[in-house]
Amino acid sequence: MDERGFPGKDFINRRVDFQFAGVRLKLDLSLGLFSSAGVDSGTMLLLKSIARECPPDGPGRVLDAGCGTGALGLALAGRWGDARVRMVDRDALAAAFAGHNARLNGLANVSVRHSLMLDDPPDGGFDLILSNFPAKAGYPVLADYLGRSTALLAPGGRGAIVIVHTLAERCGELIEAGGARVIHRDASKGHAVFHYAREGGGAGIRGGVIRRALRRNAISAGRGSSKRGASGTGRGRCGIWVISRGFRGVWS
Repeated sequence: MDERGFPGKDFINRRVDFQFAGVRLKLDLSLGLFSSAGVDSGTMLLLKSIARECPPDGPGRVLDAGCGTGALGLALAGRWGDARVRMVDRDALAAAFAGHNARLNGLANVSVRHSLMLDDPPDGGFDLILSNFPAKAGYPVLADYLGRSTALLAPGGRGAIVIVHTLAERCGELIEAGGARVIHRDASKGHAVFHYAREGGGAGIRGGVIRRALRRNAISAGRGSSKRGASGTGRGRCGIWVISRGFRGVWS
């Protein structure tokens, strides 16, 4: 195990290449983690829906909940270099691989945590919360996740989830029960994607766009250039960090 907590090359099953919105990424995968042969079709369906539905400037603060080896969060971090992407997983091996893959792709706008996925939200919430929801989880866990993730959305923020078709039938109802509304749907033979927003909270990802506009104004006025690097919103000085924490609960 190296100094960052990565267990080493013996745990790597294969390296795969994939592309999102013109950005090419590499992922090292493990037999001990989900989708050890390549990027799964549910992840690709969710990424395609985000590419179509998100504004060109993208989100400001992103949470990849249950990140696995990092395909979702790293794709967004690569596409939107100003975004701050937090990736969390209760599985220590998954968190270690996600951090390793962030370093492999030189993505410094990413933080990785081994923790419960909805712990320690930032002030103001997230502009985008996304998850490839595990097939083995049932409706009670799905309902709990949807309600808690909705509460962590910033004004104008969006949740996006991909689930297997067997869980899709009631997902819309559970989103509404959690205090949100469905704003976009996609489907394939095996998966369904739902985008949702707080009731009365709008359908876009406006918070990050507004914050970046304010930051650019501050920089152009000579007030914010030094703060930007220190806050870790760019790609130069943020760094990658993995916090080892115990996990509790069922899935979240």
